Amino acid sequence: MLSTARVTCWCWIRPPSSSTTSAAIPAAVSELWQDLLTAFALLLILEGVLPVLAPKAWISTMLDMARMGPKTVRVVGLVCMLAGALMLQWLI
Repeated sequence: MLSTARVTCWCWIRPPSSSTTSAAIPAAVSELWQDLLTAFALLLILEGVLPVLAPKAWISTMLDMARMGPKTVRVVGLVCMLAGALMLQWLI
């Protein structure tokens, strides 16, 4: 793709045609959105696994979470975020 395009900036790639109606799309931004949407799709898939496989256990867990205080929910959320960040760091 880069061999046929004229690079006008380090982040903007202009197609070789001289059409003024087509705006240049930054390739890095396009890839970023693609990655973010892919990650969000995977999140939705993973979030839906437990309710599909074990709905009673999922409901019980959600009711237990609703009974917890805000501080406990925050701590659980923080632990999950840190675990995810460490996994991501290990994978990359």
